[in-house]
Amino acid sequence: MKTYLINVWVWLSGFWELDRLAYKPGWTPAKFALVYLLNHGTHVVLTGSAVVPWSWGIRRRRLAGQRFPKFMDRLLNYLENDHGGKVPGPLWDTEYCGGKTRLVIISLWAIVFGLIVG
Repeated sequence: MKTYLINVWVWLSGFWELDRLAYKPGWTPAKFALVYLLNHGTHVVLTGSAVVPWSWGIRRRRLAGQRFPKFMDRLLNYLENDHGGKVPGPLWDTEYCGGKTRLVIISLWAIVFGLIVG
């Protein structure tokens, strides 16, 4: 659970560090902030991942031999060749939480969403 809390804190703190990143042409820290919030943020907070976009996590799981990520990775690659492979890796030296911690985090969020939806 410690890694999860560190990752969430580092992700939040990262908003003040976006100007240190290298961007594709046409991207700026201001434009990337929304992607960082919605893509990286939801991946970190909801799944206990490192500070990476969903596409990087999907590609990582596909390379590990899991089946569902193959579909999502192919879909993303259809939109942009090697989409998940273009991400350099976890930002700010963050790490994925252990499997049990991730299971607990995802389960807790499922309960929270279940209570909200009702």
